[in-house]
Amino acid sequence: MTDRWQSVTDRLTDCQKQVSASLFKLLSLKENVTQFTLWLQDAKQKLKRDSELQPTLQAKKAVMQNIKVMLLTLLTVYSHCSAFIFFSELTWDGLFVSSVIV
Repeated sequence: MTDRWQSVTDRLTDCQKQVSASLFKLLSLKENVTQFTLWLQDAKQKLKRDSELQPTLQAKKAVMQNIKVMLLTLLTVYSHCSAFIFFSELTWDGLFVSSVIV
């Protein structure tokens, strides 16, 4: 009986550690989403400003360069988000499977 109780408390401790780690990750994710939302709003304003007609070829080239940089940044963010979602699904599936097996 003592061994069984010890096993239950060990599993409870492990679950508590997983919950703490998940909460930390959630807070980090919330902060990252907030920063991304602010960046996205800024990008929207820049695109709105850049969509105005430019008087010279040099100004048009500068706008095009700004849009290229923004597109590359968006593609990078998208690839990071895709990787995060993929690994999150693996982690949650693993947690689900391990909790069902136990």
